Amino acid sequence: MIFTLAGMLAALMIALAAIILIATSGSKPPTVNNPIAAAAVTSPTVPSTTQGIAAGTNGQSSNPEGKTESFDVTPSVPNPTTEVPPTPTNTPTPTPTPTSTPTPTPKPVSNANKIAFVQPDDNDHWNIYTINFDGTGLTTLIHRDQDVICPAFSPDGQRIVYVLDYEKTRRQIRIVNADGTGDRALTDDSSRNEYPVWVDNQNIIFVSYRNYPSESGNSDIFQLNVDNGSEFMAVQHGGYPSKVGDLTTFTRFTGKYQQIFAMDSSGTRALEGFNSDFDFGMISPDGQRIVASQNYTKLFLLDRNGNKEQLTPDDEIAKDPVWSPDGRYVAYLLRGVSTSVWEINIIDVNTKQVRRLYTNGKLKSYLAWGR
Repeated sequence: MIFTLAGMLAALMIALAAIILIATSGSKPPTVNNPIAAAAVTSPTVPSTTQGIAAGTNGQSSNPEGKTESFDVTPSVPNPTTEVPPTPTNTPTPTPTPTSTPTPTPKPVSNANKIAFVQPDDNDHWNIYTINFDGTGLTTLIHRDQDVICPAFSPDGQRIVYVLDYEKTRRQIRIVNADGTGDRALTDDSSRNEYPVWVDNQNIIFVSYRNYPSESGNSDIFQLNVDNGSEFMAVQHGGYPSKVGDLTTFTRFTGKYQQIFAMDSSGTRALEGFNSDFDFGMISPDGQRIVASQNYTKLFLLDRNGNKEQLTPDDEIAKDPVWSPDGRYVAYLLRGVSTSVWEINIIDVNTKQVRRLYTNGKLKSYLAWGR
């Protein structure tokens, strides 16, 4: 009896505790099959959020009172896709553009201490020779089977123009490198072309009788590019040209005498009207003076206005004057009145001191000072 009462009391206490628990939680006690199992409280079932996320819809759940509640499920977020990096493309290495080795600019050849002249060899062919300023180093510069005359050095000393003389009515202007290579014709040999003078390292002026095949006294002056062959008439009716800067001088027969004319930006004018012929004139390197030969006998200095100063005495015959590159000296051919032997002399145009450079008893002509 006591056991029964004790058991009943225990059952009552358990039931009371259950009632208190239910009242506290606000939900009904779950159905249990035995008193011990009834003491365990079953937690409410929570719907799987994984399904809601996967479905992308609103989810539902039951509260402890059994009522259904709706709730929003966070929109589905796609799993990040691991991007496969693109296969790197090998960037071709650019082929370097080949660079040509620049052609070195030729260094100027110094011939400033050399004077060229023409004289006959043992076979009576006129050849071109050079001799040093101090009278040493006689050298054959150009030798041909025909006569060669009228040498002229380019300003940079790299090239020389000269005239190949077939006969008096057929003269051809040619060019050759200072070392003797590259000899070629600049004009044809069907007419008389002579007295080439350098304007710069590419252009020359020269005298041509091509327009007057049957007239002995008329000639024109042409300018020629020695590299591309282009040419034009620079002066009509002119001979023995010289050019420095904007000043060009030439000779022209005026009906009774041959005079020196000057042509520049101001026009063309006669420099001096002697009662005698001027056969040759050459402009100084600075363009301020002209050395001229009068009637193949005397040398004069003229300024750009034609004022004159005599260089050589009356008892000597002088011709073919040429300037030194620095404009201090003039070389010329000289012989005495009673002799036919020509010698090369040099005069200082400032001090008027003269010295003999070379003589060997032979005829000489066509002087040119190196550059």
